[in-house]
Amino acid sequence: MKNLLLFIASFLISSFSFAQSNLTNGDFETWVELGISPNNYLDPAGGYFKTLNELYILPGSAGGPGPITVERTTDTASGSYAALLTSKLFENLGIFIPGMLGTTKLDIPKQTIHMGKPCAGCKPLRFKGYFKYFPVDGDSCVAQLTLWKYNTNLHKRDTIANVRMIVTDTVDTYTPFDLEVEYLNTTLIPDTMLILFVSSAGFNFNNLTGCEGQVGSTMFVDDVSVEYPAGITDALMPEIDVKTYPNPAVDKVIFTLDSCPENLTMEVLDQQGKWITKFPVQSCDLTLNTSSYSSGTYYFRLMQDKYLMSTGVFIINN
Repeated sequence: MKNLLLFIASFLISSFSFAQSNLTNGDFETWVELGISPNNYLDPAGGYFKTLNELYILPGSAGGPGPITVERTTDTASGSYAALLTSKLFENLGIFIPGMLGTTKLDIPKQTIHMGKPCAGCKPLRFKGYFKYFPVDGDSCVAQLTLWKYNTNLHKRDTIANVRMIVTDTVDTYTPFDLEVEYLNTTLIPDTMLILFVSSAGFNFNNLTGCEGQVGSTMFVDDVSVEYPAGITDALMPEIDVKTYPNPAVDKVIFTLDSCPENLTMEVLDQQGKWITKFPVQSCDLTLNTSSYSSGTYYFRLMQDKYLMSTGVFIINN
């Protein structure tokens, strides 16, 4: 089934001049029940988009239960469901909690939020979706996409690209947003992508008790996607892990695969989505001669027959 879904996604993407790589459950059609009875709550299925709803399972001894700040709604831009984000008060502790939805992970013991999901080599062009917003007393909402690369020398994340939309006015009908991703550094290759929606923009990544905003501010989000050049997409759940080095490279790139099933093919495309080369994979260690390649960003797709098994990116600096 997973291979079938990847094939369908790959087919749809190659059928348009510019292709939307729909994120896992980015239309918020599927939700899953989580929590500990009787403190159950709904979260988007698939594990890609997370919320702060886990606060609802906190026991009374820790001040719980916390508020449910993201809910499933039938008020949609399309389809059956969308996400409804509402800023609320954690009443027992007197803490303001914004409605937050994104590629995040709540860390309750440390009262913090871990930001971003692994996204090796992903370099989207645009960040898109639909939203509505109903602020309270001058509040604002935010939609954000950030790409990072971990700096092993400085032990911190380097920001490679960032785009952010802040809305202060009421938007009472579903309205599209279409944001160009601004690359601050074109030589580094991202390893992490953050997508974030917050119903009150005064959030604090490092300390949940430091969030600011107005109770009742409400944001609706639906049909979130990222866009790549024609023919290029990301395997968000790759079947085969592929490491590339050196990266950036000059005259050769080495690909190391964690498995080598039969009938694999490597395809290389340029930044415009034009095919550069295609060759069969005959071992888990491949060397691509890039001495004739111009400097720039290149993408690879690992295919098994018609199924997309993995994707990635490498940079040539001649």
